Amino acid sequence: MKSVAIIVGTGLLLGAPAWADDRQTKFREATSLFEQGRIKEARDQLARLWAFGKGDPRVSLMLGQCEAALNNYEKARSLYQEVLDEDPGNPQAKALMGRLDSVKPKGSVVPDQAPTRPKLETPALDKLERRIDAAKERARRKQAAKDAKHAGKAYERAAKNLRQMYKRNDRIERYEERRYEKERQGWRFY
Repeated sequence: MKSVAIIVGTGLLLGAPAWADDRQTKFREATSLFEQGRIKEARDQLARLWAFGKGDPRVSLMLGQCEAALNNYEKARSLYQEVLDEDPGNPQAKALMGRLDSVKPKGSVVPDQAPTRPKLETPALDKLERRIDAAKERARRKQAAKDAKHAGKAYERAAKNLRQMYKRNDRIERYEERRYEKERQGWRFY
């Protein structure tokens, strides 16, 4: 019992978690969570890894990516800078820092960068909206004309069928009248 207490006590004194020996597996799990879009869970797991094993640039960079994905740009910047302070030539840290520099959080303005695309002014937007509305109206009219054409054809078919039905009815009536006359004259039909 004493040996167990000493080992556990040593682990607590050093601040090592129970799963410290399995850091690679935990890092892979966190990476997998990040790739699945479960960013907060990945960040929590990476934060535990980072707290107990500072100095691993992979953990710091991955944690920085999680923070950037959660719009915590300052935390991400400090994590990337930490890696660059230890290894100024780290290409992945440079790339991530560059990507972070190109992202502007909502509401922030970078004074030394000119806007890449000019904003559309109100008259240009109004003109564009009018063109879109006109195109929609043309499409509605075209569909209405097509529907009217089909409706006209359907009416013509219905009128033709009605005329044929009246003709058949007239023929049947004439036939019955002739038969009735012949029966009155004494003819028999079997």
